Amino acid sequence: MNRTGCARLLLTCFSVTAAWAQHPLGTQPPDFTCDTTLPGSWGDDWTLSDHRGKVVMLNFGATW
Repeated sequence: MNRTGCARLLLTCFSVTAAWAQHPLGTQPPDFTCDTTLPGSWGDDWTLSDHRGKVVMLNFGATW
């Protein structure tokens, strides 16, 4: 098999794999959201849904 034939075979394999792996149209994706209430810095409750549409940075750290 020459170089062009190899390239065509790889392109075909990648195209078939990509087409097969796509999410089916018309189905709803699963909902992975969770609305957790966290204690705020000043004693109030903090929920992520209160900040919908805003940029929020969550920093999860650990001290080992």
